[in-house]
Amino acid sequence: MTHFDRPVASPILRPHVVFVAAMSEKRKRREPASGREGRTALADGALIDFHRRPFTADAVGALTDALRREVPWTQRTVTVFGKKHLEPRLQCYQADDASLVYKYSGLTIVPVAFSPCVLAIRNRLFELFPGSPRYNTCLLNRYRNGDDSMGWHTDQDVARYGQDPHIASVSFGAERTFRLRRIADEGEKVDYVLGGGAVLVMHGTTQRTWQHSVPKQKSALERFNLTFRHIIAKGVV
Repeated sequence: MTHFDRPVASPILRPHVVFVAAMSEKRKRREPASGREGRTALADGALIDFHRRPFTADAVGALTDALRREVPWTQRTVTVFGKKHLEPRLQCYQADDASLVYKYSGLTIVPVAFSPCVLAIRNRLFELFPGSPRYNTCLLNRYRNGDDSMGWHTDQDVARYGQDPHIASVSFGAERTFRLRRIADEGEKVDYVLGGGAVLVMHGTTQRTWQHSVPKQKSALERFNLTFRHIIAKGVV
């Protein structure tokens, strides 16, 4: 075999393949965009309204203390793939009417009456968004530390909330990352930092076209999140 007969590694192909692989890996690891104050139109018809400081500092302090005292917090056990697990957070479900129940992960949740502090927060939402639905339920989550979290999900439930619900999230206590992920392109993400009375409202097609989560966050302190919804059909399970 002569010198010209020997197979020679391409000096162009190998670096090119590595470059393409590196670019592909970089696309997978795209950094989330940072959410902005005010209204943001996301892809696929999703809308986000974000207000960082809609409560006074005194109101934030008083409401945070009241959430600790007034709310009957519990830690539920859920069934996932046939196995029982303690949820990684404390919860309470409150509503205008005891018939506004819902089910998830093998649980049937019957609401308790609104706490005074929750009613005060809801009234502030009605001032901020006078055209919003009349929220008749609130799911409260208490994240005790950075190990408490919420996995990827949507709140899409047409029978209970309608086609494109208007869902308001209010956060007190320590700041935590609230992350949105586009269903059609999971590499497209948007992060909002919520805490200290921040309000974030998801509407438009958000529940149909984006997922959201609260990832674990090292060294994070206690945080309270209240999610207000309007149920259009009582007793739907």
